[in-house]
Amino acid sequence: MPTNEPEGIPVTVTMTERGARIIAQQTSETAYDAALTYATERGRQDGTNAAGWYTMDTIGGRVSRAEDAQRGARAIIAGIEDGDPAVLDTFPAPDLSGERADSLTSSDLTRDAWAAAGIAPEDQDGYEDATDICDAYETAFSDAVENEIARAAREVLA
Repeated sequence: MPTNEPEGIPVTVTMTERGARIIAQQTSETAYDAALTYATERGRQDGTNAAGWYTMDTIGGRVSRAEDAQRGARAIIAGIEDGDPAVLDTFPAPDLSGERADSLTSSDLTRDAWAAAGIAPEDQDGYEDATDICDAYETAFSDAVENEIARAAREVLA
């Protein structure tokens, strides 16, 4: 006959200080990876958007003649292939300074990245990896800008 009695012997588990540190470290590493993933994806999205504005002005809809767009596209592709700073330095660059109204700042990005990683705002003080988060954002932004501009330039020449 079934009973509602629990089976086995009841056990009380006490977490040791070492065990708590191991769990905290694993949680921290998981949150860190999630924060970097957020920053990378955000940088990729923002870089792709910035490249869209750049190509609109240089080889896209705001260029009045097709020959000018093609000439610009050839110059862009050659500049990327050659690593020419005269071309590359004209590309949009990541800016986390907050210099422009409503622009993303490093503290905003870090706060958002930790929040996306599930770290509550009141607990974010223990996470000091803002430099890595900003680096992930800036690298993804720059890569996306170059890739998107190159893709658009090739499309103009196709």
